[in-house]
This record gives sequence, C-alpha cells and structure tokens, in this order.
Amino acid sequence: MQVNSFQSADSLYDQGTAASAMGDHAQACQLFDQAIRLHPGNPLFWLSRGVVLDELGRQEDALHNFSQTISLDPRQSLAYYYRGIVFYKDYRNAEKAIGDYGQALALNPDLNKVYYWRALAYLLDGQIQQAISDAGEIIRREPGFEGGYFVRGKALLETGQFKSAVADFDVYLKSRPDDAEGFYYRGKALCGLGAHDKAIHDFTQSIRLNPKGYRAFYWRGMAFFDQKAYPEALVDLTAALQRNPGLTTALYYRAFCYFKGGDSTRSIADYDRYINLQSADADGYYWRGYVRRRVGEVEASDADFRRVLDYSNDPGLRAAVQEILQPVQV
Repeated sequence: MQVNSFQSADSLYDQGTAASAMGDHAQACQLFDQAIRLHPGNPLFWLSRGVVLDELGRQEDALHNFSQTISLDPRQSLAYYYRGIVFYKDYRNAEKAIGDYGQALALNPDLNKVYYWRALAYLLDGQIQQAISDAGEIIRREPGFEGGYFVRGKALLETGQFKSAVADFDVYLKSRPDDAEGFYYRGKALCGLGAHDKAIHDFTQSIRLNPKGYRAFYWRGMAFFDQKAYPEALVDLTAALQRNPGLTTALYYRAFCYFKGGDSTRSIADYDRYINLQSADADGYYWRGYVRRRVGEVEASDADFRRVLDYSNDPGLRAAVQEILQPVQV
C-alpha cells in the first residue's frame, strides 16, 4: 500500500484506527507500521498494532507489541489487559494472564471486562472460588453482560453447585440462544441434579448447533446410560468415539451397553481397547472378566479377575473377586 510521505504519524494512526473499526485489520496493521516508523516512541501506536496483530492471528508479534507498549508507558493499563488476553486465549498460560489482569486493575479499577477474563484464567488455573468472585464482580458491575453468567455457571458447576449453575446458564442462554457451549454446560449441570430428560434436551440442542463436537454426544450418551436406555447410549457413545477415538470412558461404558444388548463379542473388544489405554484400571479387568465368564471363557475370566487383585485396593471389589476365584484356588 502506498503511503503519502507527507502524512503525519498521527494521521496514519487515525487511518489505521478507522480501518480496524471497519474490520480491515491487514490495512490497519500496515498503517500502524508506517506510524511507528515515523514515531517509534508513541506507546498508543504499539498498543493498537498489537490489537490488530492479535486479530490477524500473529500472537507472538502481538505480545511483543504489548510488551513494548508497557516498556514505553508502564502505566498503560490496556496493554496489560490485552497481553493477558493473549496469554490466556492463545497460550493457555493462566499464571501470566492473571498477573497481567492484576496489573491492569491496579492501574485502572474501572476496566470491568478484566474481571471476566481473570475469572476465565482463574478457572483454567483451578482457582474456582476466585473465578466465582470475579464473575460475580463483572455481573455486579455489568448485569447485562451475559459472559459473566457463563463463566460463573462453569465455576459453580465445578464445585457441584448445580442448581445455581443452571440458573446462571438460564440467564446466559436467554441472551445467547444459539450457543452450543451454553446448552452443553447447562446439560451437565442438569445431569448433576438428576434431571436427565432436561439434560438430554440440552445436549440435543448443543449437538444441533455443533454436530462436529464429541462432548455433547458423550454426555447425552451418559444421560441415557443413567436411565438404563442402553441402545440410545450406545449410539451416542459411538458418535463420541468417532469424533474422539481416544475417549477411554466412552469405550468403557459402550462395552457395557454392548453387553446389555447381548453382543458380548463387541463388549469384550471394547474392554480390550479400554485396557490397552488404561492398563492399570481394575474396573476394566473386572468387567471384561465378568463378560468372559458369562460366555464361558472361564480361564481368561480368571486371569482378568486376578489382575483386579493386582490393581485394586477397594475392599468390596477385592472381596467380590476373591469369592468368584475361591472355587478354583487350592
């Protein structure tokens, strides 16, 4: 792009800002490049270029620009805010993100959205109560911002506060009725309440909105499983495995569905795959041994039950297996 050599850095910056507002981030980046060449000491130029670089998927360059902004103006709260977003969103580095969000709020306590992003970072870092606190703060400050209800709902779900989580997702979905994630997480909370029919409805909505994902298929399958609707569970668990072949828990439960449907061969095959992935899991050996015994493979069954004794410290499970094996022990 040709730039008039007589244009001032401020004029180029204004044009870049206008291009960014129109969604033309590539043009905006070129204009900010020119502005910085003319006036490399202006922190706003670096900050604005960092924002569009992030939009262009150039996160390393964005981080450099935000850090340069801070170097030029250590009190530039937005640079910490935007750098924190990149650390969280693109690098999944909760520690650095939380640090930057804290700096941003220390410099400007009125940056409300920082509470939302810090809540997400706290959630990623496993600091659930802090996440709930920050999400509550953004809700208090901006009750119309649906994102606060979403992140608080996720945090409440983590702590087993299912009823409160459902209430937050209800608010969120009123504003975002086409969001697959909202239905997915509300479905999980409903499962926690034992409301399986409502959960199945939410997972179905999530699948409709995002049919390529595996999680809603898995959880709908588990909701069917809990209702002992094994044929329906089998279909959904298979769909989940098609999308994520390494989903070991889906193999484990699908194996039982096959067994309940009278297909011991496929049941044993799924337990085989499960045990190959989870070689020290006593439950896998127990159920494969159980199915093998039901089809007359007694020697193989006994071998599986002995592996249960190798791996399990559960007194009840060990007692059950020892009772099965006792007739063949001398």
